[in-house]
Amino acid sequence: MRTLIAFCALAASVTAAQACPDYSIESTFGELALDAGFLPDPLIRVVEAGGDVDLGACSGIPSLGWVTDGPDLEFTYEGSSGGALTITAISLTGTDLILLVNDPTGDWHTDDDGGFAHSPAVSIGNAPDGVYDVWVGTYTEGKDGAPVLLMFTERD
Repeated sequence: MRTLIAFCALAASVTAAQACPDYSIESTFGELALDAGFLPDPLIRVVEAGGDVDLGACSGIPSLGWVTDGPDLEFTYEGSSGGALTITAISLTGTDLILLVNDPTGDWHTDDDGGFAHSPAVSIGNAPDGVYDVWVGTYTEGKDGAPVLLMFTERD
């Protein structure tokens, strides 16, 4: 009986560890390099939102919603002049979106409705140079594959 309990506890901890976003996984929609002052601004990419990872079950990530285990897009930002970098996502189908960003310092940034027309937007003031990983998720489970415009801007 103890062996069964120990096995179940181990299986639960392994499952929990695998059920959170992991920036070391290759991004689904590729990589991007942005230099400060990039044009066009905003820069737009089409991605799909959602996934089977429940952010509510992930410690250390202050967000709710559903994302993939690996990032949707990874980008490298160079030449920051101390200004803000804003990332926003707009649903093409009316799906309620969330945005999750892991910045070069390892900090997590999240948003649900802080952007235009209740779209998620993450603004990082004095954005550091380095690699950013971005997930576009859905607020509700089961909305995988929702088409989204993912936008990057240095404008206010």
